[in-house]
Amino acid sequence: MERKGFSINFGMIMAAVGSAVGLGNIWIFPYIVGTNGGGAFLLAYILICIVIGVPILASEMLIDRRTRTDSVDCFKKLAPRKKWYISGIIAVIAFFLILSFYSVVAGWSLEYIVKSAGNQVVGKNSDEISNLFTSFISSPIKPIFWTFVFILMTMVIVKSGVSEGIEKVSKVAIPVLLVIVILLGICGITLAGGREGLTFLFYPDFSKFTMEGF
Repeated sequence: MERKGFSINFGMIMAAVGSAVGLGNIWIFPYIVGTNGGGAFLLAYILICIVIGVPILASEMLIDRRTRTDSVDCFKKLAPRKKWYISGIIAVIAFFLILSFYSVVAGWSLEYIVKSAGNQVVGKNSDEISNLFTSFISSPIKPIFWTFVFILMTMVIVKSGVSEGIEKVSKVAIPVLLVIVILLGICGITLAGGREGLTFLFYPDFSKFTMEGF
């Protein structure tokens, strides 16, 4: 049975971006950058992505084009009678563990989408919003409910296939995410202390540069 892949390069790129960019990039990454040297840390991060990330990405794409199968059987095809397929099994386990974490966090996001649509967070200060979150995660039902809703959405998309499911959703969702991030950035710059925030994030302070952030 022929395995269907992405129909266009744009869909593949959007899916790759979607797998790499998460809430952590928007939420915690700027703080890690600023507290570990700002521009100095960012420069090292980009360099590591180029030196390590790009070759790994290229090798994964090459393996996929050569074998056209999953992360376990691809090693069995490339290295028969070898035990390299164990690394594929480890990758599947890692994917499962990552999904179990992100399913919960994505469930939180769905709850906040509903709350935002209902104007339930408008006009509240930081303490009130914190109490809102604490009340939500303390509930024995809501976090589990939204986690299962996200898992069900994921199952529907994946079951639709690569081109009809993952690619179609990624081509819409990732550009929308980009627009949201740009709007958030513009909003943040226009707030009081926006210039200081940019300095905190981008000014290269090599005296604070450490490898702890990695």
